[in-house]
Formats: sequence, structure tokens, C-alpha cells
Amino acid sequence: LRRAILGRLGAAAPGEGAGERGQAPGSICICFIGRPNVGKSSLANKLMRSDRLIVNETAGTTRDAVDVPFSVETGGARQDYILIDTAGVRQERRIDDSVEFYSVKRTEDSIARCDIAVLMIDAEAGVTSQDKKVAGKIVERNKACLIVVNKWDLVGPEVDVARKEAHREEKRHPNRREGQEAAPLTLGEFGGWVQEQLFFLDYAPVIFTSAKTGFHLDRLLESIRYVTAQLRQKIPTAILNRTLQDAIERRQPASTAGHRLKFFYATQVNQSPPVFLLFVNKENLFSDQYKKYLSNQMRAAFGYEGCPIVLRGRGREQNPDRPRPMAKSGSAPPRAPARHARDRSAAVRQRRSHARRPKARR
Repeated sequence: LRRAILGRLGAAAPGEGAGERGQAPGSICICFIGRPNVGKSSLANKLMRSDRLIVNETAGTTRDAVDVPFSVETGGARQDYILIDTAGVRQERRIDDSVEFYSVKRTEDSIARCDIAVLMIDAEAGVTSQDKKVAGKIVERNKACLIVVNKWDLVGPEVDVARKEAHREEKRHPNRREGQEAAPLTLGEFGGWVQEQLFFLDYAPVIFTSAKTGFHLDRLLESIRYVTAQLRQKIPTAILNRTLQDAIERRQPASTAGHRLKFFYATQVNQSPPVFLLFVNKENLFSDQYKKYLSNQMRAAFGYEGCPIVLRGRGREQNPDRPRPMAKSGSAPPRAPARHARDRSAAVRQRRSHARRPKARR
């Protein structure tokens, strides 16, 4: 009854997000996900320029997934967004009550219905094992992703001091030993280090932000728009097949037990996430290593920054009425000839035997 009343009033029932009501056409659904107390709600308030979400230093303040619509106008163009602020995901062994259990479940459901997942990491803590587990949930759902390293205001001053000290040290000792690994001192070097730690999300761009000072928030929105454009592109079939053919010619698939993988045709069957269907001779020969190789070649040709590329193989269909070729060993006996053919052959053999029989002496 309460849901019906709220529906008449045009509002959503508690716990019912915009994704469940049906989001507006053209809007981008963004999900903030990460460990507790990494600044998800603070960054969401900073993006929306209003304190719509409750923020507290105590970890676990957000208990449920909250959908907040907002709009951003850039260059005269208006873009609608739906931001999902989720509860922090802790380690499973530390979930001690049913409320937190269902909060994590709602977070997983929010990942499933979003367009882009924003993985948030604490700059002070770095990439932890729990961050990798949370990132694994994004990979399982094949979602476009952005990696945001928040609270950079707490680390940035120390990095600036270390960078100046490194420059002075380099001037004192210009002939530093080759092969000595230097600590990351720039945002690009830190971004490369983060992608090395999250190697299974190496396609996701890394952005350093600060919800307190607003550092790089404009770059975050720009990256979201760019990844959305990459996610919505449709590759023409002719160009797709030409690109795959060139990649296959550069590196042929390895043979397995004397059988080699053959490609016939490829087409794009979905855009979010981008899914490509490849028709092959035998699906079991399409290994994960070769899928990774083709995905990298397609990413180099078409971009898809921040987007996963899903390749699915489909073997040649077998006609059940058509006889299959027989194996060399253990083959079935040949099919018996027609009845009239057997009778005719028997009659011919009988006449030949009578003709060859010697005549009796008188």
C-alpha cells in the first residue's frame, strides 16, 4: 500500500533506486564502490555541489545503496547522471551482522545495473587486498570502470617534497646506477603503479582526486563522458573482420592435438559491455590467451579505454540429420545397401557360379 501511495505521488519507495524505477533515456548510471571510509559519499557530494548524502568519519555510515540524479552542463550540452552511492565492502570474515550482509548484497546489485563502476581507493592506504577483491566484482560483471585514488590532499605534499629531494639528489649524483628502481614521484608514475597492482583492470584509467579540495573533479567528469562515448560505439562488421584478420595473420593461434583454430566471421552483438561473437570451426580451441591477444589488438584499433572487451566463440553448427565423418578407430560399421541391390548382386553371383561349374562326363 505504501509503495502504491508513493507511486501515485511520483516518489520512490524506500530502498527503490532509479535503476529499478527505470532511468531516463540517455542518462548515465555511475556506481561508486570501494572499501569503507574511502570518501565515496564525500566525493559524490562534491560532484553534485550539494550535501545530499550523509558524511561522517566513522566507517560504515552509508548502509544502503542510494540513487541520486543530477545534471551537468558542459559547452551548452546537458548530460543527466544517476549516481549510486553504495555501502563500503569489508572482508567477508568481518561482516558480523545481517544489516551489513544485505548492504553488501545491495552494493553487488548496484554494480550489476550501473553503466560505469568507479572503484575508489584510499591514497594513504594504497592498493590493498580488499581493493583487489572489490575490483574482482567489477570484472565479474564486465562493467566499464574508472579507478579513482581519493584523499590525494593527504599524500600530495609529501610527494612534492620527495620529488624535490629526488631532483636535488640527481644533480648531486648524475651518474646513478642503471637498473636501480626509483620510487614513483609523478601522477603518471603512480597511475602506472596502481595499474600494475590491479593488472586485471589495466584498461581502466586512473584519476587522482580529493573530495576535500576538489582536486581533479573536472577531469573525473571528463573521463566519465569519454568512457561513456567509448562504451556506446558500434563497430562496423566489415572493419571489425578486417581488423581481426590482420591480427590473426600477425600471430596465428597455436594448434592443439593437430587441430588448428579457424575463424570464419565476427560481429558485434552488444554495446554495453561490448560483446563480439566470433564464428570458429571448434569453440574449444579458442583459448583465453588468444582471446586476450585479440582483445588487445581490438583495443589498439578501436580504443575502448575503460571498457572491457568480451569475445565469445561459436563453433560451426552440426546438422543432426547429416552423417558425421567416422573416426579411424572405433568406427561404426558401414551402412547396409538397399534391398533390391542385394538381391541383384546375389543373382549375378549365382549365374557366375553356374557358368564356372564343370560339366558332368557321360
